[in-house]
Amino acid sequence: MSYEAILEKALTDSIDKREALILLRKSQDYSRLMDLFKVASRIRDNEVGRVYKIEGFISPITKCTTKPPCRFCRRSTGRDFEPLTTSELELGIKLLAETGLKRVEIGGGTVWSGAGEIVIKAVEICRRIAPHILIRINVGPSLSFNDLVKLKELGVYEVSSNFETMNPQVFKKVKPGDSLESRIKLAKAIDEVGLKLSTTIMVGIGSSYEDYIEHIFWLKENIRNLSRVSITILRPIKGTPMENHPMGSIIEALKLGAVARMVLRKIDLSFGGIANDIRLLPLRVMAGDNREVHLSVMVTKRRWDKPVLSPSEVVVKNINGLWYYNALPLLTRTLKELGMIPETEL
Repeated sequence: MSYEAILEKALTDSIDKREALILLRKSQDYSRLMDLFKVASRIRDNEVGRVYKIEGFISPITKCTTKPPCRFCRRSTGRDFEPLTTSELELGIKLLAETGLKRVEIGGGTVWSGAGEIVIKAVEICRRIAPHILIRINVGPSLSFNDLVKLKELGVYEVSSNFETMNPQVFKKVKPGDSLESRIKLAKAIDEVGLKLSTTIMVGIGSSYEDYIEHIFWLKENIRNLSRVSITILRPIKGTPMENHPMGSIIEALKLGAVARMVLRKIDLSFGGIANDIRLLPLRVMAGDNREVHLSVMVTKRRWDKPVLSPSEVVVKNINGLWYYNALPLLTRTLKELGMIPETEL
């Protein structure tokens, strides 16, 4: 089947593994990339619409205990941050709620035992202060089946289990202290409980096209409640073991995202890592994405190293020891210029 015929099929039907692999391999020039993106964005429009989901971020509620740290993670530089206190979490949730956001990621590091009580307390605080906000929990494989049941009872919408790669050799090389088996087990438990699953695929750490396709189809075939896939792109951080590793390719990530849209159809599609840059948002939307995190509003212990490109539309300030970043005006303006509908304006 030709490249063009596969794209024509994709407009109305999910593509198979062989077709997905052909698209990744043959989209090697800008004219074919434009065709790929045009089809992916049309599928997005037809399957989930043009409402763009905007997600605030507050972190960390837990301190990562993975040893050794992931080789690309900031923790492997020796820098770390203490978790938010109860009062800091309350302040952070209030700040996020005041912006009019409808969803939030509550994030933290992987705690290999005993994280459930911390996460449940954080959700209860969020529910008390902002009962209308949809909650996504992202703390690694730190939660038991009973923890997930309780989170569902509390109205949590979505829980993350991020693999980055499903190639065991690549996983072990870049995440030597982590467990792919534990992350797969968590993903299946999230699905079994009836919560939505959010997950990631990382570009730039050594996975092949075949790895990417197997990953996407594993999700399609094994997770009934898959809600979000984020294509993250390696950002080498100075001081980490991977500081001299090449940056992940934005083009490869966009291609992968577009193909994921053609296979998974109705999911929320995001991009992360180096793609968390407002200047790359038009490319993300062209490739079929419909959801962001880390571009709108964040409340964290550390100051994010984001350039303030439009000071009149971006607020960065320290409030009682927390760093508050709000770029909603810039984000919503850019989305509307692209013909998207910001979720916050509905």
